Formats: sequence, C-alpha cells, structure tokens
Amino acid sequence: MIKLKIVIAIIIIGILIIIYSFKESNTTDKFYYAYNEKIFLIPSKNKIVIRYNNSKRKEFKNLSLPIFIEEKQIEWQDDSTIVITAQDRLFRNKLTNEKGWQNDIVSMHPVYKEESGLEMYITDEILVKFYDNVSQKQINEIHKKHNVKVIKSDENYQLIKVSENSDALEISISYQESGLVLFSEPNFISKVELFQIPNDEFFNRQFYLNNTGQIFTDGHWGANDADIDAPEAWTITQGNNNIIVAVIDQGVTPNHPDLPNTRQVRLNNSNLADGDPNNPSATANNNHGNACAGIIAATRNNGEGISGIAPNCRIMPIRICNTDETGIAVDRVAAAINFARQNGAHIISNSWGYGSTNQNFHPAIVEAIRTATTTGRGGLGCLVVFAAGNNARHTVGDTGFVQFPANVNIQGVLTVGASDRDDFQADYSPTSNLIDIVAPSHRAYPPDVYIRQGRTGGIAGETFEVWTIDIPNNTGYNPYPNNPDWVHPPVAGEQLPAAGINFLSYTSRMGGTSAACPQVAGVAALMLSINPNLTQRQVFDILTATADRVGGYIYTNGRSNELGFGRLNAYKAVAQAVAYVSGPAIVCSSGGSFTVNNLPTGATITWSQGPNLARTSAQGSNPCTFSSTGSGSSWVRATLVTSCGSVTLPDKVVWSGTPVISYISGPTYTPNNQWATYYAMPNNPAMGVTDYNWILNPLNGNSVYDYGWTADIAFYNSDYYQLLVRGQNTCGWGSYTVTNIEVYGSKGMSIYPNPASGEVTIEIQSSGDKELTATVWELEIYTPGMILKEKKTSLKDNKTIINTSGWQEGIYMLRVKHGESLLTGKLIIKR
Repeated sequence: MIKLKIVIAIIIIGILIIIYSFKESNTTDKFYYAYNEKIFLIPSKNKIVIRYNNSKRKEFKNLSLPIFIEEKQIEWQDDSTIVITAQDRLFRNKLTNEKGWQNDIVSMHPVYKEESGLEMYITDEILVKFYDNVSQKQINEIHKKHNVKVIKSDENYQLIKVSENSDALEISISYQESGLVLFSEPNFISKVELFQIPNDEFFNRQFYLNNTGQIFTDGHWGANDADIDAPEAWTITQGNNNIIVAVIDQGVTPNHPDLPNTRQVRLNNSNLADGDPNNPSATANNNHGNACAGIIAATRNNGEGISGIAPNCRIMPIRICNTDETGIAVDRVAAAINFARQNGAHIISNSWGYGSTNQNFHPAIVEAIRTATTTGRGGLGCLVVFAAGNNARHTVGDTGFVQFPANVNIQGVLTVGASDRDDFQADYSPTSNLIDIVAPSHRAYPPDVYIRQGRTGGIAGETFEVWTIDIPNNTGYNPYPNNPDWVHPPVAGEQLPAAGINFLSYTSRMGGTSAACPQVAGVAALMLSINPNLTQRQVFDILTATADRVGGYIYTNGRSNELGFGRLNAYKAVAQAVAYVSGPAIVCSSGGSFTVNNLPTGATITWSQGPNLARTSAQGSNPCTFSSTGSGSSWVRATLVTSCGSVTLPDKVVWSGTPVISYISGPTYTPNNQWATYYAMPNNPAMGVTDYNWILNPLNGNSVYDYGWTADIAFYNSDYYQLLVRGQNTCGWGSYTVTNIEVYGSKGMSIYPNPASGEVTIEIQSSGDKELTATVWELEIYTPGMILKEKKTSLKDNKTIINTSGWQEGIYMLRVKHGESLLTGKLIIKR
C-alpha cells in the first residue's frame, strides 16, 4: 500500500513539474522534415504533451488529483503519453514554476499543429531510413553521437528511442541534415482519418460521393458503392489551389460559408449577363451556378455544409444567365468560354445547352470550344465538360438526344450523362453513342413535370435529391421557391435541410445531368492537381478508361449507349493520373523490371520494396530491377520527390518466388470406402500457379484424382497416410506441404469400377467386410449439375448394378441411405 502511494505521488509530481524552459510561442520556427521538405509547426498556446518512461494509464484511475489539475482536460494518447489542456494563465504559471525533473517523465513538449490544423504530439522516438550506400560504421557513429537506442529495424525504417531529456524533434532534424538518410521524422502521435471521411454536416447525404446504402433524401437509399469513390481519391489528393475550374452558369454567391472568396477567382468582366459586368454573383432564386460550384469545390472538413470533390481547388464564376432567365446572345456565350481560357481556367464546366441536335448549331461557340481545347493551358488544352441534357423519358420509351454544345465533334470534349443511386441510367439521361461518361444524380423527374407539358413520363415519388450549396437566407432552392413552373414535388416552401449550421445556405434539391457534369469537372481538377502536365486528351482518356462499367448494359469496345464508358470513378482516375508503377505480377530470383510511368518533369524516384524482395538496380533508376529473395506476397513502392513535395504512388503488389501452399484443407480422420476432397490453401491467384502435384504416401491401393488446386481421393483401405501437394509457377516448383490422414475401417460404400464407362457395382459394407443381406437401403445418383439422374429404393441385397452407358463424362454424386446412416461417394464416368 505504501509502495502504491509513493508511485501515485511520483506521478502527480511528474505532471506538475514541467521543465522550466518550456515557453509559450506563436512563432513558426519549429519544423520537421518530410524527406527534404520542411513542414513548419505551430505550437499550441494551451496544450502540453508529456511522455512517461513506462505505462502509467492504469495507475491514474485511482488518483485524486490536485484541484488545479483535476479541473483541466486530460487526454491519454497511449499508455505512456498524456496531453493536458490548460484553460488559464494561473494553471500555466503553476506548471512552469515547478522545479526539477523526475525520472518517470522522459520528455515534455508543447502540442504542435501543422498547417491544416492537425495536432501532432511529439514522443521520445524518431523514425529514420538510411540510404542504401551508408555503411554500418556510419550508422553506428551517428547513433552514438546522439545517444539513441534502436528499438525496431525493418526494410522501411529504424524506430529509434532518444535518451531522457533529449528533444526528439531536434534530433530528427540533425539526422536529416546529416545527408545519410532518406527521411527522418519524429514518431508523432496524431489522429488518423479513415478513408478521408470529412466532418461536413451533410456529407452523409452526398450519396454521389460515398454511397453505403444510407438513407439520404425522401426516404431513398441506394446501392452500396454506386458512387464516384471520392473519399478514396482524397487519400491521394484533395486538390491544389493553383487549379482553377471555370463554372459558366448563373453565377456564384460571394463569400459563401462553404465557398469563400479566397477559393474563388472573381474577375472583372466575368458577368456576361444583366447587371454589373464585374459581379458574377447569383441573383434571385437562380442557384444553379452555386449548386454546380459547390459540387466541384465546396470546403471540406469545416464542420458544416457539404464536401466538394476538389476542395482545395478554386472556382472561377462566369455568369451567362439573366436574372429573369431570358435568353442571351451567342457572342456572349462564346465570350464566356474565351474568357475562361484567357484567364487561366484549367477546366471549363458547363451544365447548360441548347435544344438542338445540330453539332454546329452556333459556330461561334464551337470555335470557342475548339480554341479552348487546343490552345488553353499553354497548349495542353483546357478540359471542357458539358452536361448532355435531360430530355429522355425512358419510362415511356423516349431515349432523348444529346443537346448542343454537348454534341460537338471536338476531340476530348466530355459529354456527361447521369446514372442514379443504384448505378442504372437515370430516366431523363439520353441514350446515345455521344455519351462519354456518367456520374450519379437523381433518378427521375416526377410525372407532374410532364403532365404540365401535355406529355407522359417520370416516376412517382422521385425528384431532385443531390445535396450541394445554396444562395444563403431565403432565396435559392432552400426554401423551395413558390413557382408553378418549377419541378413539383418538392412543395413550395419546403426547407431541406431545415436545421444545422447555416442550413439555408445548402439544398438537397439539385439534379439532372447538370449535377453529373460538375462531378466530372471536380475529378479532372484532382487529376490536374497531382499531374498538371496532362493534356486535355490524356485527362479524357484516363477518365473514360477508369470509369466503372456498371448497370449490366452492353459495353462494346468498353462503351455503352446508356452510360458511355461507365460511371465516373474518382479514385481510379486520380491514381492513374498520378504516375504509376508497372511491372511483372510475379518476381523470380532472376529479377523483374519496374517502371514509373507518367513521371512528372523534374521528379526523382525513391524506390522501396516489401519482404522477399531485394533491389538490384541503383536507387532512383527508372526502370528499376528487383529480385526474389524468398517466397511470399510483397510489393514495390515508388515515392516521387518534386519541388512541390513528395507523393507516394500506389503499391505495385507482386508475388515473389515459387508458390507457397500454407496448408491442405480436408478431412484428416475419415472412414474407408468413402471419397474425400482436399484443397491446396490458399488458392491465391497472385501466386500464378500453373500446375499442382499431389502425392498420397503410401498409395496402398487407393485412387487419387488431381484437379489442380483440389484433389479427390477414394480411400478403400484403412491405414495412416501422408498427403503432399506443391505448386508450380513461372519461377518453378514450390516446396511440398504435408498433412497426415488416418483412414479407419467402418461400414461404408464401395463403387467399382471407378472410373467407369459401362456397368458399375455399388456395394455397402460393414466393419470386417461383412455382407449386409437383410438390410433395406436407398440409392440416389446426381449429375455433375446436381440433377437427380437415377434413384433406387427398397434395395435388399448389399449391392446393386447400374448401367452408365450413354451417360455424359463427368463426376456424379452418389447418396446412400442405410438405416440411420447417410453415405456419399463419387463416380467418375470416362469414355
């Protein structure tokens, strides 16, 4: 008991005695290295992280802390690391006035934040990876210099523990600046965001970004993964502030809470419609431009509203629609496209069109598009994206048409249709060979829309359901306008959302191909963020090549008339846009060559590899050769180092060496006169197995039928056996894996001859091979497709004969019901 009190007292004192040199700072002179890039850190004004030498969390449960600590927030990060939040100056003074340094506390630091606001807690450990050409002597010398201890070492890094009272941050910097290491950083503790799911209030309603089957609007839910995989794409990039997406539409609200002016490029002469030519703002209830811009680039992870697809990119609003929705001259529309190109737009998003099927309906607009795609972005070409239109009515057999200018015959212009929440073609989305790609939007318009036009169509219970941003306050789509010409339902005055932070600045009532088009533009922005050297044609090719072929439609040469090349997949597109690693799927001891494709200009490569592989080429070479050092799953990884930072490409997963059969699955204690099936496990396609070799030792009159990764054995004789199997791939034969089998004598069934081509005898026996002459039994025989082929009942002799002449080749299943026993066997028919 006395011992426990002493321990508790030490812990309490340890919390109070923060090193006297700890000072509050607002400067950003603290940093760590991410490879050779300095990442600056901002010290917290009120948070302290303390690292203990041993686990202390359990002992804290019984503590009665002094009042000036127990009122403060205490957060355990792991069993040895605690973060204390101070709420007042008095508390900080009490801590910093304490003298001394206790043995159980090994380090103390302010909590740091990096630029995004992520809190990073420094421990007493650092992570280091030495260059391959650094000698063990050099490694030992630098370790000795800093008095550190290597805790763990593998092919990726060394985990190093610094001595008490040492500063892990400063030591990590010293290692990096030594020139001996690829990287050196503190072993920070910080929160991990799984799959990049943001905290935006209405993100869970954005089924088009992340569809888990959740209920999102009007009681609707969709199919799991019928989305564009935005969270997965965000693990690679969330965009770059240098990438600009022009939204030519009804205008965008200035300083929207989810799209502030810092993320808009608002330029003079960007309003080609009525009003002030220098003000491209949305007017009246005309929220269409806002809605499109929000889908592309609404602020992510700010605790309110929605998440844009490319939240770090910027929007250039260009207004072409009058307040009263009257028409606008063609030259102004063409001028809008020219304006976007001339002022640095990388992507031009257009959720508008004319009711014409003529591809050259307005030549001035066609030429503006052509010039943008060929001379924009310094000759790389602007990516121009158009919504296909909403004129189909599939419920009544009207397939619709692609409207101008989405139908222009200009290479690389993307024509976007719409899919629905279940990955099927939306009811209004045109069926045409002009559709390039689709993205999720609302399923259908309600019948009322067509009834007012004197037509039929639509689906009852359906209406707009895409969540995005709205004009704040009481204009825009929320509350829903009282306009008889608008789509109903929803009803006039509806508020959705009706609660939340700035809820009137958001809406659930967007849809059509208008909502699909900005999704494609947003993904293109992510692609250019990570590889700005892509031409507009390369962006087009990657987007269409990586689209998911969903819906069950007929895709000829990868394309269908319903969904084009498929439904947009942000993750696949971004992953391919960034450079990628190609190479063999199987690596042998003779080696395999791996290449980074689409290597950005000026980038260098740092290669690393997983277990069972060794790099045999010089670091940084492209291509680079790796050879097998053992058998098993592995990977090859390339990290690109550029002037803008480092990017780690998706791993190239490979199999190293010959196949590995881990175990044999199947019965190890089985009766004689029965069949048993065995499996070589795991049946891993990555191993590239081309052949298997099964051996029963001893064979002892039994029969082994080898079917590749499975084998059937007809056991006729009781004994102890070993079953062995190995696999072969391009690297050769692997080692045998063995399992022991005991076959015991019992009542059973004999089938002979087996294989057979004519008459077959089925005999049932008991232990000692005693004949069962007074027993009634039943026999059923099933085809390879498990269809009943033959059935015999009330059999009294212990054997029966079956004529298999005319039966197709294959394996037939036999079932015998004998008293309370059910026996099974297999009969092989061969011709």
